[in-house]
Amino acid sequence: MKDVLLALRHKLEKFVDTLGASRYGAGTDLTTGETDFSFDLSGKTYSVRIAELKQ
Repeated sequence: MKDVLLALRHKLEKFVDTLGASRYGAGTDLTTGETDFSFDLSGKTYSVRIAELKQ
């Protein structure tokens, strides 16, 4: 599942690039597989966290 979440992050990062935003702060927690990244768009900062939901 960790590889799937990382691949999803990369796709979202590419999408953010197409919007003309500045990306920074990407990372992956190797113990949990959670991944995140931040970006700046039109002067506002956004953070995206991707994790497997456990039920």
